[in-house]
Amino acid sequence: MNRQHDTVERRSSAEQTPHGPRRSTVPTVVQVAFFLWLTALAMGAVETVLGVAGELSAPERTMTIAAILGLIAFRVVITLVLFTIAVVMRRGWNWARISLTVLLGGIGMFSLVYAPITELVAGVGFVEAFGGDGPMGPWFLIVRLVHVVCVPAAIIAMFLPSARTYFHTPE
Repeated sequence: MNRQHDTVERRSSAEQTPHGPRRSTVPTVVQVAFFLWLTALAMGAVETVLGVAGELSAPERTMTIAAILGLIAFRVVITLVLFTIAVVMRRGWNWARISLTVLLGGIGMFSLVYAPITELVAGVGFVEAFGGDGPMGPWFLIVRLVHVVCVPAAIIAMFLPSARTYFHTPE
């Protein structure tokens, strides 16, 4: 009888779905992390749009139309995959939290800042290094900076104590 009571309590705190446990209450810090990940993904998409617009408006293109379409397709696929992982993270799956940390916090962040840091070291100015000098420059710079701030903020939010408890709650 106690075993049956334990099962009922466990279901109420972590409802089982076809995709795993769904906890009834998502901590605020996890909601904030989710919002920050969505913002970072949106900023990445906007960066792509601005980059393509800048490329198409340039007097001399450096990319073919096929390369531009490939870039857009790549961004769409990556965004959809990472959006899905963010949704799963919000549901309390620790593997998704770790995946976002490695994929967006590690690889993604490296790809965002490596070239600008290399240019800064070479003596290029901050605005130019972060892409703020072209026709879409000011917009690109703002979007890139928001993107760069959202990623570490989301990681911090995912690893705060109340978030850790949420991700480690027994299922």
